[in-house]
Amino acid sequence: MIAISEQVKVLVDSALYEDALALCAYSTDISYRDTLLIEERYAYALYSRGDFEGASQHWLNAETPPEAVAELFPTLRPPEISTISRSEKKPAHKVCPDDLGEHRGAGTANSADTPEKRHAMNSTPVLRGASLSRAANAVASFFEATRRRLNGEHIGGKGSCSGHSGDPPRRVDRELLHDQLLLVDTMLVAAWLQCSPPRIENVVTLLQDPCHRCELEQLAPILAAGGAAYAEPLLWLYRSKHAHQRALTLLVEDRCCGDVDGAWDRFQFLRWKARYLRWLWFSSEPRNASLVFEHAASIFDDAPALGLAIFTGTEMSDEDISSEPLDSLTGGAGAFPIIRT
Repeated sequence: MIAISEQVKVLVDSALYEDALALCAYSTDISYRDTLLIEERYAYALYSRGDFEGASQHWLNAETPPEAVAELFPTLRPPEISTISRSEKKPAHKVCPDDLGEHRGAGTANSADTPEKRHAMNSTPVLRGASLSRAANAVASFFEATRRRLNGEHIGGKGSCSGHSGDPPRRVDRELLHDQLLLVDTMLVAAWLQCSPPRIENVVTLLQDPCHRCELEQLAPILAAGGAAYAEPLLWLYRSKHAHQRALTLLVEDRCCGDVDGAWDRFQFLRWKARYLRWLWFSSEPRNASLVFEHAASIFDDAPALGLAIFTGTEMSDEDISSEPLDSLTGGAGAFPIIRT
């Protein structure tokens, strides 16, 4: 009788990946690492066929390193960001081949070297229009899930993490993990911006997360090119990186408001600016006070109540003030709104 491992090898070599995976699921003779390798080979094959959604799912199943996936989508990847981590620049671990291909070494970021991967690397498609949007959605799904997995390792890792039952624990390379999280967050924003329509709310939510690792200098030019429609995410990027002077330089009505979809109106602009200045005023950084004094004058000119709330923190009711006329915020005592942060 032909050994299960040999049957699996024949199926994979015949590009019958689903049959090979099904056989692996019912056999204890195939290691978990070999199953992951088949998942990854299938993913690269699907990518070469233009099935980005299917490829994304199988890369997730294989726990493919994010830098290996980012390298296949140069149209989505910010031009200055590197997919080569510091750990990859170190001497590589020796890796032994097996019947299905070469495994990536434990503790390294290297994806397995297989015929499917080599073909994919040599035939990256030209993405534009609908194909670019499809690829962006698939890439975003991959990086969203990978972000959750890597953050779990970052929070829960104590130097090692367990893999599949029966496998020895694998070391967590903290330096590699840091580089991967930086790449994942930056690629995630870049992919969301290429979706149709752009997923601006997702970008803002990520940039509001104090733990995000997006690269400022790689993302800022992309967001700036979007004009008023991308003003809010760009401001959150600057704010999260403590680049407050750059944020306040951008925070002028002509650059943040407009008639394009996603741009603020005048009231939204004033409210965001007032909230931001209030946050700076009540921060623990004394140097921020001079910035507030410099930029609060324009708020007082347009909406004195908002201007006073920057310094007093006066509360407002739960009523949505965005539905009220701007003049109503300046009329009479006790009209000071709360500026939520």
